[in-house]
Amino acid sequence: MLTKLEQKFDLNLTAHYLFKDIVKYTVIIVAIAWILHVLGINLESIIISLGVVGIAIGFASQDIVSNFISGIFVISDKRIKVGEVIEVNDFKGTIKKVGFRNTIMINQDNYEITIPNS
Repeated sequence: MLTKLEQKFDLNLTAHYLFKDIVKYTVIIVAIAWILHVLGINLESIIISLGVVGIAIGFASQDIVSNFISGIFVISDKRIKVGEVIEVNDFKGTIKKVGFRNTIMINQDNYEITIPNS
């Protein structure tokens, strides 16, 4: 299904990984909500509780949120693309994946280097 959509909209590899992650997490969230509904668990109280927990986690995870927002800009600006060779500080390599939180690069010695997007 993803391949047909990718061909229809001519998505590059960066957009492919982004779209794949969005679909995966959406399916997981919908499946969990459906299972809770089938079990007769009240979703409203769970959503309110998750909201309060989310605020607390948000304050505790500012670095992650910063990387996530930076990742959105990196992906939308299309400055870095999968397969492109870049140099960051002392590291030079080929981009393997551009994600929301980090970018994965393969260096000249064939090691994966994870670079935070912020």
